Amino acid sequence: MAIFLNESDIGKLASMNMALEAIEESLALHGEQKADNAPRRRCRIEKGFLHVMSASIPSLGYAG
Repeated sequence: MAIFLNESDIGKLASMNMALEAIEESLALHGEQKADNAPRRRCRIEKGFLHVMSASIPSLGYAG
């Protein structure tokens, strides 16, 4: 089941320092080819766009 979080929810769960540490770790793993980051995809719809961005770190069991 999907969990939808807004900016306020995220602010309660993580600090900016936590976010920066996670980004640094994920980019290091990506550099070691241990993580995957797919290019952004955009699909047009009548009233706008659907933007899809995905990435995964298999060793940590994360995907989003």
